[in-house]
Amino acid sequence: MIDLIVDFLSGSSPYHAELRTFGQAFMGALAVRSSANKNKDMNWFHAFAFTTITAFGGGWFGFIWMGRPTSLITNGDITLTLTAIAFVLVTYTPLDIGYMFGKMLPVKILANSWAQLFRGLGMIGFINACAKEVSPSKYYPTPILGPVVYGTLLGNMGAFFLKGFHKHLEKEIPWAFQNGE
Repeated sequence: MIDLIVDFLSGSSPYHAELRTFGQAFMGALAVRSSANKNKDMNWFHAFAFTTITAFGGGWFGFIWMGRPTSLITNGDITLTLTAIAFVLVTYTPLDIGYMFGKMLPVKILANSWAQLFRGLGMIGFINACAKEVSPSKYYPTPILGPVVYGTLLGNMGAFFLKGFHKHLEKEIPWAFQNGE
């Protein structure tokens, strides 16, 4: 039993990447549907694009800071397909069944656990990628500050894009910064 838990938390169980990605996409779709698209009056493309930025802003914009292609372009087939499925489930199922189901506590716990694992393991991957790109300083042999700042900014890229840097930070330190992502 402990092996199953360790495999799940470390991201090494079967289909773990797909489940994490779906959880992140589902939570992004719920966030958009619960706020900006509450009445489903947004154009479908606007709502879908908003969902991708809400869920995967770091993937869209993170590597741009290092002058590399975005991870959604290089690995977008799984991400965008699962986002489309989550978006349709939450936004366009008959009688809003998908949206109502998604708001149920057990579903939110499961989807949120996948999403948090997506964020946590993704942040480790992005920090490692940044550590390979950033040269160490003459004072310390391992780049520390650059990868940590990069990882922190990564979890805030969607909000920076949607709200702007100033609006995202003006009132308080957002949870995404406090959460370390």
